[in-house]
Amino acid sequence: ELFSRAMGSTNDNLFRYQKVSAKSDFPSVIFNLKEIIELVTNTELHFNKLLLQLNNEPSSEDTYQIYKHSSECKAKKMLDIGRDSFDVHIGNKMNNSVIELNSYDGTFTIVSNNQKEVISFLHIEKIVKSQRNPLFLSIVKRSGDVISVLFSNLQHREKFCEISLLMVNQYNYKLSQNTMSLFVGTWNMGEASPPDSIETWLSCQGSGISLQGYKDHGHDLYLIGVQENDTLMRIPSSDWPTKLRNQISSIYKSEYKILAFEHFWHIGLVGIIKSDLYCKVSNVQQANVKTGLGKINVGPIVGNKGAVGVSFTYENTSFLFINCHLTSGHEQKRLDKRRANYRDILKNLIFKSPYPHCDITNQFNYTFFFGDLNYRIDLDPDMILEKIQENDFYYLKRHDQLSIELERNNAFYAFSEAPIRFPPTYRYIRGSRDSYHILKKKAVKDRINVPSYCDRILFKSYLNSTIFTTSYGCSDDIFTSDHSPVFASFLLGIHLPCRSRISSSAIPNLRISISFESFEARITRSTPNENYYFQLFSTCFEGIRKSKPSSSIREINTDSNNTVAKWMPTDLPEPVLILNQDREYLLHQIFFLQIKCFGCEDDMYGETHFSLSDYFGDSISRFNKVLTYQSYPVGNIHGTININDPAHRFVGMRNNDTFARLDVVMSSDFDNIDEKFVLKKLPSSIVENTSVTKHTKPETFVSSLISIDETIETLQNA
Repeated sequence: ELFSRAMGSTNDNLFRYQKVSAKSDFPSVIFNLKEIIELVTNTELHFNKLLLQLNNEPSSEDTYQIYKHSSECKAKKMLDIGRDSFDVHIGNKMNNSVIELNSYDGTFTIVSNNQKEVISFLHIEKIVKSQRNPLFLSIVKRSGDVISVLFSNLQHREKFCEISLLMVNQYNYKLSQNTMSLFVGTWNMGEASPPDSIETWLSCQGSGISLQGYKDHGHDLYLIGVQENDTLMRIPSSDWPTKLRNQISSIYKSEYKILAFEHFWHIGLVGIIKSDLYCKVSNVQQANVKTGLGKINVGPIVGNKGAVGVSFTYENTSFLFINCHLTSGHEQKRLDKRRANYRDILKNLIFKSPYPHCDITNQFNYTFFFGDLNYRIDLDPDMILEKIQENDFYYLKRHDQLSIELERNNAFYAFSEAPIRFPPTYRYIRGSRDSYHILKKKAVKDRINVPSYCDRILFKSYLNSTIFTTSYGCSDDIFTSDHSPVFASFLLGIHLPCRSRISSSAIPNLRISISFESFEARITRSTPNENYYFQLFSTCFEGIRKSKPSSSIREINTDSNNTVAKWMPTDLPEPVLILNQDREYLLHQIFFLQIKCFGCEDDMYGETHFSLSDYFGDSISRFNKVLTYQSYPVGNIHGTININDPAHRFVGMRNNDTFARLDVVMSSDFDNIDEKFVLKKLPSSIVENTSVTKHTKPETFVSSLISIDETIETLQNA
């Protein structure tokens, strides 16, 4: 009842808990805890948004004064960095220059050719790190002018960048959210013009799961993918994004900007973001891949299958969105072609990133793969129609080809999908949603098209990133196509800029380092006579660190024909020193590991990545990671890793830290207004799904329950 009142709804669909008793199995308890956490998260989000609306929304001037006071207080407490200077090259001519940074008055000075230019961070729009050169960054002014800066080493660039980003946020008096609400939509438009209004799709109304608290507020970011969009061919391509932007602005009475637009033929992807968040975006990139042939209404046979992609960075968080149209058909050969389409897209869709040699789905904090994936249900039409009448969508999903592919790791490895609580979205008789069109007339042979979940939205993220699904469903009242539009919305954790609190040059003995104590790999796609080595790389340390060749005897496992490679302690790389020692910064960092072979460095036998936060708190930790190649599992590695922390910044964090890294939206921005409105953080052992298992210690489990209870009590008091 409390949650229902807080969310402004009495919808029973909010409560999906399984009845729990003393004899309940562990998965039932975990399921309930996850549901509670998701509900608490959205209640807190809703509460804080309502809090902003108290007193009939203060005027912009009053709001400015409140946040100015808040920011000034924070600046006094946090920005004690003082002054620092960096030797750099400025501009296209790369003149020798010096940047002097002054955190006391929020300025930096560029000294070049005996001339000085003092620039206030009030006039800075954003700081953009180069994706190609790790020593390069761009400073974008509000006027549109760009200052190009080349640093002497990565450590100096990272230090300048982190301090500058923090001061841009502080001195601009802007709210920095550490969460973002995201809408992702996909619709095969069937080469028909869309209706005048598609509001139900853009506002997550229809069949499926949708939390009530999000329907009154526009999302921060919209990524909308379409297939067979005939309007992309008939009208100027810019008209479609503009129409979407205008509809979203009209629905929620908010200003939005077009962030990106990529299309080829009938496949398009549009990114739209709230205007006040646009300045936090950098490194926007677009690309497309053609994978198939087919006939369209406006001409001869052309490429009408493939994918379009958009990537960008928001604050310190990277995103990749891929909208695709895969091969259609029910038969096994069609299923094989869809696997080939998936491989071709991942191989040929290229973006510039700090990790260009990694699988593309491993290069970003969040990756979303969606579109008309064209997977079918392996049941006869009568059985499918019967289960639709019974609303037995769980049974249909058990026989869904994509669900089976995911379970067997045949495609979309490590991607997830929210529960399906809506009927198949294809193939309807146009003009209503009362019946499906089973028989499809073809020039050569008629085809039986069973009702299927062709239109899907999948996602994956780094382990140190937090993602909640807040809706997943389809519209019920848009009839122009034989597909129903599908929507999903998410609450995402955002990594904000951190400050460099410890200068590594001043206190070298206190720098955190990474080292391996033992290491073994089992690889499926190789022969046993190769000299393997592994290499480490990341943006949080300089250079690529390589091991020596595996020195022990490689073995063949007769059951699976795997190659096993072992490294002795003397073969392992020297300890790697981390550049930035800030606690928040370190909790968000990852590093990559790839298996290669001496003499054939261009070949890669598998890769994985580590999140630093998973291994803090213990002197030595064991690990067991899956190796992937082109986003398919190809083996595993295991061993022991040591995160050496001489300053003891993370002592006991893994055992006793019961709070998540994800703060509640905007809660930290009220700590100088009224302390009683600051809500507690959420229990990480529930938020991070991998932390609560059947092996979890009872005391950790109980502390999580206590944290939930405290959060609910705080909500009641608020």
